[in-house]
Amino acid sequence: MHFYKDAYHSRARVHQRRYRERNTDKIAAYERSYYEKNKDKLNAYQRIYHERNKDKIAIRARNYRSSHMAQARVRDQNRRARKRLGAGSASPDIISRLLCLQRGKCVCCRRKLAAGNHLDHVIPLALGGPHTDDNLQLLCPNCNRKKRAKDPIKFMQEIGYLL
Repeated sequence: MHFYKDAYHSRARVHQRRYRERNTDKIAAYERSYYEKNKDKLNAYQRIYHERNKDKIAIRARNYRSSHMAQARVRDQNRRARKRLGAGSASPDIISRLLCLQRGKCVCCRRKLAAGNHLDHVIPLALGGPHTDDNLQLLCPNCNRKKRAKDPIKFMQEIGYLL
């Protein structure tokens, strides 16, 4: 008897997977309409779940954040920029692209960024710079602390690169 159940369930799973692959738009539309009709009920369930499982959710979030540090940093930067200016957002893979473009070196002191790096705005947000990919660079922690919210030209003059 168990053999029949196992065989039936495996065939049913294959059938369900094929159905989902063929009808993704139809299923998505149904799920959206179901959510709209039952929004209050689903949100109440979600609130109850979050209240009962705060520790479990915090652990899951901490584990995700530690395994996706680069994306988390960019997401935090985007959030901070939205709160401050409400303009621009950086792409999630910006750190890996900048590491490649900068050949793994700090823009200011040309030291390797192996020990760590800081995502810096060329024109600081405090001076009205946008939070976009073309206004971001990677600096070593020391250079980023020295630069702070200074104008990029003045900062480079201070450290002796520009006259």
